[in-house]
Amino acid sequence: MAFGKIKSILKNCTCVRYGLILFAFLMVLLSPARLNAQQDMDYTFYPKYIYHFTKYIDWPTNKKAGDFVIAIVGESNATKAIKQFFVGKKVGNQNIVIKYMHSDADFAGVHLVFVSSKSSSQLGAISAKVALAKALLVSEKEGFARKGADISFFIKDEKLKFEINKSIIENKGLKIATDLLKLAVVI
Repeated sequence: MAFGKIKSILKNCTCVRYGLILFAFLMVLLSPARLNAQQDMDYTFYPKYIYHFTKYIDWPTNKKAGDFVIAIVGESNATKAIKQFFVGKKVGNQNIVIKYMHSDADFAGVHLVFVSSKSSSQLGAISAKVALAKALLVSEKEGFARKGADISFFIKDEKLKFEINKSIIENKGLKIATDLLKLAVVI
């Protein structure tokens, strides 16, 4: 009988309920299944940076007419953010068009190619084709500006940063503004 009385008191005690809720919340926070910093990141910064890259690159005359084409190779949270961000945007007078492409595609007519981290193993093959197309190659993978990308993103102190391989960009006949170089780690 005493056990039944204690049980009914505990059921009605809001302090115990809130304590259990707090305990459950703390267990979730402290569990080993927490997301890492890469997964917690706000991917809306990727397209914003890319949009500014388009403004700080002097494109050759033959690339200043028609649509401004951004090719995406692979799928990631960053590519989803890119697709959403560029709807209705322009570079100068050119409408931005997003195209999903495979690494073995012909990148002729493309202005910028974004390679997701999941497709980074194909960077070598993509880099050679993008160089022929004289397009800017941007990688989501840290250190890839040393491996053939023109620009690669990385995270430092929980902030999105980028590195630029100036010589690769200049070899494509693209001119990069000094202001952009000042914001990057130049390789």
